[in-house]
Amino acid sequence: MGILFLAFLLSHGLNVIASILMIVALIRLHQNTGISLVHVMTLLFVTWGTTNLLLILPNIFPLQIRMIALLNVIGSAFAPALFILFADRFEGQVSPIKTAVATATPLLAIMTVVIALWTDNLSVATVVLPIETENLITMRWGEMPSLFLFPSILLTGVWVHQELNATILHAFDKRQLKQLKSMKIGNILTFFIGPIFGVVGVILVTIGHTILGTWSSEIVGYAIVSIGVFIFGINYLMSSETAFLKPQRVDTLLVLHQTGIPILRYDFRPPEIDADTALISGAITAITALMSETFGVKSSVKSIHFEDKELMLQFFDDIAFILITERTSVFLEKALEKLKIEFQDNFSKKYNFNSGEVLDQTIFIPTVRQCFGLQGNYS
Repeated sequence: MGILFLAFLLSHGLNVIASILMIVALIRLHQNTGISLVHVMTLLFVTWGTTNLLLILPNIFPLQIRMIALLNVIGSAFAPALFILFADRFEGQVSPIKTAVATATPLLAIMTVVIALWTDNLSVATVVLPIETENLITMRWGEMPSLFLFPSILLTGVWVHQELNATILHAFDKRQLKQLKSMKIGNILTFFIGPIFGVVGVILVTIGHTILGTWSSEIVGYAIVSIGVFIFGINYLMSSETAFLKPQRVDTLLVLHQTGIPILRYDFRPPEIDADTALISGAITAITALMSETFGVKSSVKSIHFEDKELMLQFFDDIAFILITERTSVFLEKALEKLKIEFQDNFSKKYNFNSGEVLDQTIFIPTVRQCFGLQGNYS
């Protein structure tokens, strides 16, 4: 038992412990917010912790290495796939190409493992490397999984970087901006800097420098990747705001009377164009009237789609709730529905909107922010 052995156990053991702590914290976060995206991050740390545990087990227990090494290949494929799914949905728009890559990567890994079992040739999927002088057993990908795992990791890093850049443009405050920039640092460490040491380590082992190569890939490289993963996850976990946990590109909320009189306007971010609220109100009223009278639409209009904006609508009696956003989502639908219910229960009987009375914004805006997850923990 040498220094390399102890460093190996310490590195991967800390990853297991830290992953468990992250999983517990993320479960609590989901209980407080109800945001489904938290599940993806939780699964990511379940995969990360399990993969690290698989690397440790053969070194502390007399276990058969065969299945552990094969499971490690599958776990290695699920990690970048979950990163892609998380980042894609975090930015707010699901990409079919990214979803396809996220699905194909673990499927290819599973197929490789099946081939290895079918042919009874373990080296198809993984390479088990015992280092007798250190009493250490390490595992790395075989040639076949390397062909798709390394490109997948590189693509993941590029895509996550792009998605975070897109989300930064819609950060609500300096704290969110700092968190997103820290997540970018974590991404760079995980998918660019750490893997460089991994590749160097594989090359060194291949040319005969087993100890040096193992230090490069299993200790230094893995430590850098691990730091990146936890920087990414912790900065996501630190936010209590639903709007950060499930970013939305929301511009403006309008509450209008059926006569077109604006009752309330709330801008989620500084408007690109300082549009006249009364003019917008009149246009929305005209569109809904046109659909009803000209096309015989009997039900309320739920949404209006433009090339770069979407209008989401909810109605209560003579009041229309209109959300102007770059894209709709289930989260926004629920938030708008929740706002309508809050209005119905707490505000509708206190004001005479038929006479043109306007909401007290200092009272109602905190309700808006709560429904859309802009403060505190909300389910």
